[in-house]
Amino acid sequence: MKSEYNNIEVDLSSADNVFCDSVDAINWAYDAGLNTKSIIKTNSPALAWEKNKNVFRLDSKWDINQMKQFQSTIGDLSKAVFDSVKTINGVFHEEALCVSMVTVEFQRLLFKASCLTRDDVSNPVLFIRVEGDGGPNGNNMNPPWDRIFKDNKKFNIITYQQEKEWNVLNTESVSWYRRIRVAGVETLIYRILLKITNFLPKSLFKKKVFVYRENELVIEVATKLALRGVKINSIRSGKKSKLEKSDSFFLIKNKIDSIIRKRVKDWVIPEIASRCEQIFFENLEKRLNLFFENRAKWNEAVEQIRAEKGVLLTNHPSGVQGFAITSLCREKEVPVITAQHGVTPEISKYYDEIEYGSDPNTCDCYLAYNETSANIAQNSHFSIGKSFVAGISLRHLRMSSTGRVSNKIFPLVYISTNIYKGNLGPFISTLTDYDRSIKEKELIEKVFSRLSYNVRYKTYPEDNRRYPDVDPVFNIVDCLPNVELFIDKVDMRYLYGEHRIVMTSRATSTLGWAIMSKKPVVFINWKENSPLTSEAESFFEKGLFLFNDDECDFHERLRSFLSKPISEIERLWGLKKKDRQDMVNHLFSAYNSDAGKRSATMIINNFLT
Repeated sequence: MKSEYNNIEVDLSSADNVFCDSVDAINWAYDAGLNTKSIIKTNSPALAWEKNKNVFRLDSKWDINQMKQFQSTIGDLSKAVFDSVKTINGVFHEEALCVSMVTVEFQRLLFKASCLTRDDVSNPVLFIRVEGDGGPNGNNMNPPWDRIFKDNKKFNIITYQQEKEWNVLNTESVSWYRRIRVAGVETLIYRILLKITNFLPKSLFKKKVFVYRENELVIEVATKLALRGVKINSIRSGKKSKLEKSDSFFLIKNKIDSIIRKRVKDWVIPEIASRCEQIFFENLEKRLNLFFENRAKWNEAVEQIRAEKGVLLTNHPSGVQGFAITSLCREKEVPVITAQHGVTPEISKYYDEIEYGSDPNTCDCYLAYNETSANIAQNSHFSIGKSFVAGISLRHLRMSSTGRVSNKIFPLVYISTNIYKGNLGPFISTLTDYDRSIKEKELIEKVFSRLSYNVRYKTYPEDNRRYPDVDPVFNIVDCLPNVELFIDKVDMRYLYGEHRIVMTSRATSTLGWAIMSKKPVVFINWKENSPLTSEAESFFEKGLFLFNDDECDFHERLRSFLSKPISEIERLWGLKKKDRQDMVNHLFSAYNSDAGKRSATMIINNFLT
């Protein structure tokens, strides 16, 4: 078999040091002649769970304290890079945000590189790469070994072609009636107006709003604006006339080189330090060029908004494209209004890691669900905009009245948020992916399996594949008689009516929907995996059923509570009503209605006069 790296013949029987993240790929290699005594090095939970004494976890060198040190410094690192870039004359604010984004994303590769030893880079290495459908973002199932080992003559690659299909979140199994019931009348009106407004007399509209990206609150606000005589349009990019490149890349590189060099030096062996630095700047140059290419593509669209004295209304304008569009808007004095898309900054202890992507960093006005979110946004290190407290979307509020889909009602649903980092996700955790899988396994075996009633285990509907293999946790669930594995890629918003008690974990936007369902909510605060802020923890202790995993007898206490009659849990939930309302007002929604109307009035009075 020939290596795809240097086109030489590879003798699988003599490959002693193999890097791979797939059970199927390793079994395929064994069939092709790979020595069964070869050392297999991996970050994959599925492969680490295999009863193969020759499998070695690359991330086993990391303990919680090291992970804390690594994760807790990412936010400050992104700020230091941003501040340095901002001192360069002529650099766009959003361009500096791009540099922060690339810096944060680079930590995934740095983590993988830090797992390598001197033996790994001095001895022959065979990398078994997996090719296959990985989701909308492409194939990100493989660690970046080919980039890290570049020019290493002892490094070889062979590819395993994976045939397994990969599905993304969809509504195929959800009826049109149910979709409309969740989406609401405002969404129906919005879709219709987008199609017909261009055919209506121009005299009907004296003001215009252009929508870039949608979310629940954007749709609601746009609909209210349209019903008050504001024309709503979606915008599309044009064609770039030529290849655009960053003029500031080398200035930026010189400015932040010492910061990046120190970060790399702190975490990887000297033998690959310079290569890691090189990869970072390769990534940065590519992203900055893409930033300017997008500015060229979107210039005409933004110029149209300016000419028509319109406003840009959008969901979080993240990523290179979002940064490019908002930089054009600032340059051309086009107001940008963004709408909150989920409850996370209010409750996440590690939010500073991804703070560079906060909404007010790129907008004139941020429509926040609550005062807490507004204050966090306003005080962001990167912020340039103001905040307006609008309240949560109607779609969130409708979660309590979506009704049933079927006659089968589960006493308890566990909405799993156990999505692995892989090569895509942020850290926001001090656990390795393997440690996350063990935490989930213990929860299932020590709690769910021992309950006397049926539990539904709702998997996280990830769009982009982290690892080639099925999560090994699913196999544990699938073997339990009282736990149903719900693996369909269906949004939980369509399913709340089928359950009496809702249980979830981790400080993510999932919790916002669960709370608004008004079902009793049991929440696990994993102290080392997307934990709550101390303030959120205090509110949750009073407003819902909170269990901290670092407390003594955590599993026993949780199992004991869930073993109560469901009616008793519902009764206890009712006793928390006043405290829960305080929690909702502070961390979820400042109002219980009219977020769209309130925002529309503000926009008309302040941006469309």
